[in-house]
Amino acid sequence: MSALLQDISAQLSTGKMTPEAQKAAGKVTQQVSRLLQDLAGIGREMHLKHQSDIENMKNSWDPFAEEALTND
Repeated sequence: MSALLQDISAQLSTGKMTPEAQKAAGKVTQQVSRLLQDLAGIGREMHLKHQSDIENMKNSWDPFAEEALTND
């Protein structure tokens, strides 16, 4: 993705792009943006799942966790 954006940026900096090429560059840039947003969302979901998994592992390891639950 970074190489693609670098190519678009290099072409834009020349100032020699047709309106059609500019439109195509805009579409590609939007697609890359959406993809990065999706990846960020996936990363957040994975992070939350990992936090939950870690908490479950901590609770299963704690020899007093079950006792604390029965005393509540």
